[in-house]
Amino acid sequence: MEIRTFIAIPLPMEVKKELMGAQEKLKKTLALDVKWVSSESMHLTLKFLGDIDEGMIPSISGCMKESLKGRSRFEFEVKGLGVFPHFKKPLVIWAGTCNTGKNFKEMHAALDQNLETFGVPREEKEFHAHITLGRVKRGSGGREVEEIFKPYEPVSFGKAVADRAILFKSVLGPKGAVYTPLYELDLP
Repeated sequence: MEIRTFIAIPLPMEVKKELMGAQEKLKKTLALDVKWVSSESMHLTLKFLGDIDEGMIPSISGCMKESLKGRSRFEFEVKGLGVFPHFKKPLVIWAGTCNTGKNFKEMHAALDQNLETFGVPREEKEFHAHITLGRVKRGSGGREVEEIFKPYEPVSFGKAVADRAILFKSVLGPKGAVYTPLYELDLP
């Protein structure tokens, strides 16, 4: 049976609470139709695998161990808000990270390369460490949207420790995705 999967770094509740506060403020000011991510679903995705055969979980877990071997835990800051791909046509609202781009990029690159062996395609776009806060369903952006996000550029939502990577199963439903951990790898 095929299951939808991804590998992510979890976030502490203190950071999630701060991000939820930002979501509430944005809900009042953004003139966009947005499907907001719940606090339970907030995480930093290292690699989206897509649909894989459930029988591959042990192999994928082993690949995670190999890909992240020798990488130790590190602190990162969740800071700033933005949109993908750009303010004129926002599709994803995100919170960024700072001073850790290299660590996350190296982790992503190792996973991207090693998972290709299992038929998981490499990413075509450059990796940007972020936490998805919402997906825009309808509406267009522009200067007004950019101005709403500008005050959030220097805002810190707290610090977290990347101390583990989790392979999640994702089941899409009418009320949003439900994530179930399948394998957890502690970083030393």
